[in-house]
Amino acid sequence: MNSPAKSSGPKTAAPRSASSVRGAPEYLRTISPENLNKAFARVGQALREGLSNEAEKILTITIQGYKHTDDDFANLKRLLSFTLETLGKYKESLDILRPFEDEDIRSRLKKETQVRVTTQLAVA
Repeated sequence: MNSPAKSSGPKTAAPRSASSVRGAPEYLRTISPENLNKAFARVGQALREGLSNEAEKILTITIQGYKHTDDDFANLKRLLSFTLETLGKYKESLDILRPFEDEDIRSRLKKETQVRVTTQLAVA
């Protein structure tokens, strides 16, 4: 299996902006749109095949291994939240999106992303 990153960076505490929610270390490189699309496609395929654990692994590596735009980061977290639900990890699913309950953070996202994240928050 080819993974988008070989190592993950440290997690940091969150919340005044979408970038602070990410907490991506400066040494991480930005993922290319092509590789991000490949990661989303692999996650979709894994979920369709009932391989939620594999989808979680792909998302975790992609989130932690690269810097992301605010919208890409929010969409990755949204999909991770959904994936965790399919694994019965409901608390974790909600916790993943909790920083996006902050209107200041959501307001930095494109409207389409705001709707998707808000919808997933309501479901989680």
